[in-house]
Amino acid sequence: MKMNRVFLALGSALLTLVVGGDAGHVRVTAQDKNTKQFMAGVLRTDGALVPFAEYRHGVWWNPWPEFNPNPGSDEVAPRSLGGHPEPWFQRCEKSPATWYFWPPARAPLPLKTSGTREVENHSQNNWALVTDYPQKQEGEKGDHHRHAGFALNVDLKIDSMVEIETGGGGEAGDVLAYVKSAFTHSEAAEAARLAAEPGANHLWAADWFPQSAERRAQVGLTVTKLYRDRSGIDGAQVYYVEVEKRYEKPAGSRDVACWGVAFLKGWVLKRKDGVIGMLNDSFGLTNCDGKERGSSVELFGVVRPDNRTFLLTVEHGWEDESYVIYELKDSGLIRLLETFGG
Repeated sequence: MKMNRVFLALGSALLTLVVGGDAGHVRVTAQDKNTKQFMAGVLRTDGALVPFAEYRHGVWWNPWPEFNPNPGSDEVAPRSLGGHPEPWFQRCEKSPATWYFWPPARAPLPLKTSGTREVENHSQNNWALVTDYPQKQEGEKGDHHRHAGFALNVDLKIDSMVEIETGGGGEAGDVLAYVKSAFTHSEAAEAARLAAEPGANHLWAADWFPQSAERRAQVGLTVTKLYRDRSGIDGAQVYYVEVEKRYEKPAGSRDVACWGVAFLKGWVLKRKDGVIGMLNDSFGLTNCDGKERGSSVELFGVVRPDNRTFLLTVEHGWEDESYVIYELKDSGLIRLLETFGG
């Protein structure tokens, strides 16, 4: 669905703040301040740090050879962290010795590395750095890993996200009012499209969703995720949101534990002047297994080298994980790079 998009009018005023931090007892070298070239990684709560991309002179990229599993296909797949015989982030058999992790609302925590190891992630193994992360928590056997946040091998601030309470109004009120309107518009448009060609969606054809607008209006909207960048961007704020409606299963369905779900997910910008608009969004229909949802943002942080604003994200799919980098520009939110994590 295409809502009216808010174009930022960012200009130079929005894109000028880059904040460093206190590096504690670690000596900050000239290389640690070189924000023209650095690596980004995701820090796991078990202390493993998985580098996934490099920033070099204004460009994010994966500096390893591309592997195409389907040479005869024109489809471009994201580059994967798996299947490498040695760590891609080593230079002359050496890895960056110091990384900077920014805990929520705190000064940076320098991390010293002591070697490399392979870590499991869903369907593959990825190379990681062993760190001295002090809040290390080993997960239970069989549990999937959790993330502490993002880290860079330069002393450049990463603004973490915060989860927003959705009950009782507060700052979420006007954002969610806008999102509810966007959802209603999208659902009505999709219902009209499928009414004209009911065979285009098997769930619609099987009567998982009410064709009556009155019936749909009787079901409340549930907010399943609402995140915001912690510090704001010169008065503007970026939100990630997911909302859904659950509809009772159709009469005669044998799946007693299932239901129909209409969902919307996307990025929202609230400008300094209070104007709210979608940066991008996706609406769809699924049922309780959620296979049609696509990826979902689990974690994001904001980093601002070279007077530009980038969002680093961890995104989970049905049974996979990717690391995606976006750029916030005057024209909207641009997806720059996706790295497959497993």
